[in-house]
Amino acid sequence: MASTYKTIAYTLCTIVILTLTSCIPSFKFNGSNINYDLVKTLSMDKFPIRCAYVWAPMESMFYNSLSDAYAQKTKLKILKKKW
Repeated sequence: MASTYKTIAYTLCTIVILTLTSCIPSFKFNGSNINYDLVKTLSMDKFPIRCAYVWAPMESMFYNSLSDAYAQKTKLKILKKKW
């Protein structure tokens, strides 16, 4: 009887672990197609932080990471100021 409960418990744990690991979202931005004859530059402005409890350097870090990703993964020239 105790062996049956252990088998059921192990089976349920395995199902829960498999369910949780299979539900991890994954985002890839490989499907875009940029016509570089028409689009040559990208302009971004910093994202304002409107929450009082956010670490202050987060705004610059996010902006720098995003512009670095665009510079590395596309042929677009990143403009420093918003037009």
